[in-house]
Amino acid sequence: MKKNHFLAIAIMIFTTFILIKYNSDPFQKTLSAKHEVNPKLGEICKATAAITFGREYKIMKIDQIDSDGIAYVHYYRPLDNSRWAIKCKLNGYQVIWASNNPNNTGRWRNDPLDGELHYSISSNKLTMLQKFSDGSVDSKTYDMEQEAIN
Repeated sequence: MKKNHFLAIAIMIFTTFILIKYNSDPFQKTLSAKHEVNPKLGEICKATAAITFGREYKIMKIDQIDSDGIAYVHYYRPLDNSRWAIKCKLNGYQVIWASNNPNNTGRWRNDPLDGELHYSISSNKLTMLQKFSDGSVDSKTYDMEQEAIN
């Protein structure tokens, strides 16, 4: 009987240790992540939509940026005036995006076959570098106050 009590106490101590360790660290990371949202996230997401869909940067509109570091952007396609929307988040200098249309919320584009999208900012210039899964590359630089400059 004493062996069972000892085992139960050991399990409770171990479980408490695990709960403290793994519930406090993620909580702290979540709090700090919410306070460290990139101030240019909306502009980066606008440029992501522009380069991904071959549209003009100036037609992209920011809907919102939430405290979890996700930006929501939309544009109206000139051909038929239909609304297209995406959401973006950052992983370092990599942009991960997903479609965000009311009838079609897509998956995050973070599979190796999706290629990669990276950004860099210098003054008011935002450069997007799109690396496709076949190894080809496309880049575009945007003036965050204007439209694409190259």
